[in-house]
Amino acid sequence: MENLNWLFYAYGIGWLVIFGYLFQISQKERKLRHRIAELQEMIEERWRKKG
Repeated sequence: MENLNWLFYAYGIGWLVIFGYLFQISQKERKLRHRIAELQEMIEERWRKKG
């Protein structure tokens, strides 16, 4: 029965690591999307000044 406790803890830690990694990736993606939007606005602004 003690082995089942260790198995439960191992699975729990594994899932925490996976969710933490996914959270980190989602935060980086959100930052990249924000940066891309900023760059698109800069490009559009320069095109308006030229035209």
